[in-house]
Amino acid sequence: MLVEFALYKVIPGKEAQALAILEDQAALKRRQDGCRDARVLSASRSVASPSTDPELILTLAEFDGASSYAAYRELVAEEEKKAGKAALAGLTAAPPMVGVFE
Repeated sequence: MLVEFALYKVIPGKEAQALAILEDQAALKRRQDGCRDARVLSASRSVASPSTDPELILTLAEFDGASSYAAYRELVAEEEKKAGKAALAGLTAAPPMVGVFE
């Protein structure tokens, strides 16, 4: 199993817009072969443990393994990556922190 995460710091007041875009991106990811799940978690929606930083949004995607993740990355055209970044332009305070764990 391989997990990709991205942690976004959203500009205050822009959470709903950013969440909608990231939810759409997660739905597209879930349709890819080898993707077990893709979720969007928002600190502002946390009931169990309210965050001191409600503008944080975490995306998680779980793949079958490194080969599934590599195949997914190859399928995502450069234009699609740019479109995703452009959609979030003006909504985030900085580029996301991204990591991949196996």
